[in-house]
Amino acid sequence: MSKFFNITSATTTTLAQASDYAVATNGVSTFSRNKRGANTVTISKVVVNNADAAAATVSIWLDGSTDYYIVSGLSMPGRSVFVWDTPFTFDASTHTLKLTNTGDGSESLYIILT
Repeated sequence: MSKFFNITSATTTTLAQASDYAVATNGVSTFSRNKRGANTVTISKVVVNNADAAAATVSIWLDGSTDYYIVSGLSMPGRSVFVWDTPFTFDASTHTLKLTNTGDGSESLYIILT
């Protein structure tokens, strides 16, 4: 399943978190678990499209008690695309996947997670 985001300001956006993968049973939310019982989420690809003429600076990281940066301070020229196509897995019960755009706020970023 793909997720799509449109970011039009300098902000931090949560791309994937535990509640995105929760399953409600009889009104009670529980997390989906893999065969080993872990709350893992696998991201196959991240595509960031800077559709504006203005440059953007992007960081993508796993936010938790210890932060793990996938991309830190990537400078994206206007009308450019960044593709991270190395799959990664993380525990959604302890981390959230976030993206920060620290550009001038006029850019329009389109993000696709698969």
